[in-house]
Amino acid sequence: MAANTMNSADSLKSILVQKNNSLQKEDVVTLLKRAFFASSVNDKYQNQLADTLNKYDKVNSTTLNTFISALIKRRQQRFKEAHDLLLKAIYIAEKNKQTYYLYVLYNQLAYAQTDMGDAIAALFSYRQAKRQAGILNNEYYQAVVSLNISDVYTNVQFYAQALVYLNEAQAYCSKHPDRDLSLIHNIYLNKGEVFFKQKRADSLDFYTDKINNESDWIVDIGRSRTRFAAYQLLLKRNYPAAITLIKKLVKDTLAYAYDADCWNLAETYFNNHQPDSAKLILQSLLAGNRQNEAPELQYKYYQLLATIAEQANDYHEASLNSRLALKQAEKFAHNLVQLGDLSSQIRLDQIESSYQADKLAYKRERILLMMAIALSVLVVVIIGMFYYNTKQKRHYEQLLYASKKKTLAYMNSHEVRRHLSNILGLCALLEEENLDQEELATFNKYMLESARQMDESLKSVEQELSGDG
Repeated sequence: MAANTMNSADSLKSILVQKNNSLQKEDVVTLLKRAFFASSVNDKYQNQLADTLNKYDKVNSTTLNTFISALIKRRQQRFKEAHDLLLKAIYIAEKNKQTYYLYVLYNQLAYAQTDMGDAIAALFSYRQAKRQAGILNNEYYQAVVSLNISDVYTNVQFYAQALVYLNEAQAYCSKHPDRDLSLIHNIYLNKGEVFFKQKRADSLDFYTDKINNESDWIVDIGRSRTRFAAYQLLLKRNYPAAITLIKKLVKDTLAYAYDADCWNLAETYFNNHQPDSAKLILQSLLAGNRQNEAPELQYKYYQLLATIAEQANDYHEASLNSRLALKQAEKFAHNLVQLGDLSSQIRLDQIESSYQADKLAYKRERILLMMAIALSVLVVVIIGMFYYNTKQKRHYEQLLYASKKKTLAYMNSHEVRRHLSNILGLCALLEEENLDQEELATFNKYMLESARQMDESLKSVEQELSGDG
């Protein structure tokens, strides 16, 4: 083990001493993630790599050493500690004006916040990561963040928005097929997940074939294939066979996917008429020993427990779990409008970033035009016409940007918030009234319909911003 660690330290040194390596920071981050996030083997040698960083990259050593500690804490599922360490690293990176490290750290912070079940904070962090990618003017980094954002929308069941960001990332991969094979692999995984949850069997089969035809060297490819095979069985309602595969995933899956597989197993047990097995898993998920407290997940757990209790004629337990489910639904409803606002802000950031890039291009063109005028009076007329056209284009882009901004503000305030008001009104009625099971079910139906309409409104916002509306 020591030899492997010394090799890692030597590799880190060789990266840091190459002063003309344009990908130096990327190589450093990749090495550190492989050394400390994928396995605990190198934890005891953390100080050795820290010494190498202190010696060969003094300016960024504190940021990177804090980053290493955060990777270890996250792997250990100590998400709050990882979260706090990443905030510390971000503060240091901002002081040192290290844009690339800020991009990496905001992504890692969002991962930890997702692990903790805080979709709003995760989306905000991804917004910051996307801004850093814009400053770096790097399409690949933008594509990675788009992939990550799709995870947030998939978790909160905003599948249309998730597919928008996945399509953006896939468009980059189509232009640069050899840039990062793991990126397109993860796009396949996320799209398959979305299509499974939408019960679109044909689309799921398409991406299952993609996964099955990928190279065996891809990390966790075997687990991915097992999970997609289970999804196919679930859509075919072959629950006994699906249970066998999902139990294998629950036993072997890494921590970040464990809860999702447990939920799938509980739901499959219930559909296979094994309510007691489903109940045990759900009670374990709600036992309080997990750090993911996302209301959208808690809502599903309590709702299924209520259904199990109702089928067992335990109406007191069913009523209790239904009320707990509705409390989580109310929290989820409050989160939805903030997620909608953040989604709008991310899109505005993209428009502004594009506008700023065009603005810089315009400035460069202006300098060239001035030089051309100084060199030759003969082409003054031609240059003047080109300058005028460029200026008009810039003015048009400013007007278009302002128009998009106003349109978005109008749609956000009149469409998205209308549905949220409906949901909050229902929640208020639920708090004031003593309702029986049938009335609770009716209110639950209305709440879900309002949430679906909010999803449609957000989809309209996406279409307007992308120019499809």
